[in-house]
Amino acid sequence: MLRFGAANTPRILEHLRALDADDRLLRFSHGIRDEGIAAYVASLDFARDHVHGL
Repeated sequence: MLRFGAANTPRILEHLRALDADDRLLRFSHGIRDEGIAAYVASLDFARDHVHGL
């Protein structure tokens, strides 16, 4: 498991934007658009939030 920091923001955004409609529904519970994903990633506070990836 990896723990991400602010330097990983572009990588996280790229990964989430590459998700197809079904994966977006599973991860976000609705059909989130690219603009919503960008806003979500911009709102991550790496000092407060624990962002992990496998």
